[in-house]
Amino acid sequence: MSLLTLLFVIIVVALTVNVYAPLKSSERLMGLTFGLGWLTGELAGHAAITIVLITSIIAAGEGFEGFIGWVGLLATLMACGALARFHWQGLSIGPLVESSLQQGLGKAYLNTLLPHHRSAIPLGPDRDAMVLPFKRDWTGIDHLKDVPYDHANLKLDIYRPTRAVLNAPVLMHIHGGAWKIGDKYGQALPLMQAMTRLGWICVSISYRLSPKATFPDHIIDCKAALAWTKRHIQDYGGDPAFIAVTG
Repeated sequence: MSLLTLLFVIIVVALTVNVYAPLKSSERLMGLTFGLGWLTGELAGHAAITIVLITSIIAAGEGFEGFIGWVGLLATLMACGALARFHWQGLSIGPLVESSLQQGLGKAYLNTLLPHHRSAIPLGPDRDAMVLPFKRDWTGIDHLKDVPYDHANLKLDIYRPTRAVLNAPVLMHIHGGAWKIGDKYGQALPLMQAMTRLGWICVSISYRLSPKATFPDHIIDCKAALAWTKRHIQDYGGDPAFIAVTG
């Protein structure tokens, strides 16, 4: 087994182990393990398929020679199987989500929705998004970028249906990142698009980041964004009396 093949096996096994048991003891490495685990875990199905293809190419070229080679091949296939299992666990979460919804909202919660609202809600996973996770369909969505919200030179993005809406429910999103990293554009974009297509007005805000900003600057910024939204969202078709916050 060549050094390059050995390196491939080590990387595959390490990425897979990190998905199931990320390193938490080292603060310096936590960011790296989080990033790698995030990508590998979210794209576990794609990763498994890619590993199978690369492994097949290596095997066809007799890259797994000798006892060490067979051990490497076995380790790679086991890692691939573990990633496929992780992907399947994500697909099988549907019944648990449905059970939680019924527990919180009642077993007949779908019957309480108006027919046109009920028909607009997807009741299963988005297969197209699973195959092409980075593809974004902007059909029917008007995206207003970098709208100032009158505080510390900060801005927000507004997502609204291209069709005219009046007093639509509003969703304000606060991006993650432990108050240190992240931005208003990249995070929760599938959520923004899905809710906008259901007739909501969505607002994704920015806030000052640490270490330049210190607590409670971040909370103050979020409150300022909420206050701006309550004052101005009606101009964009939203209902200032109904603002849900996520993040």
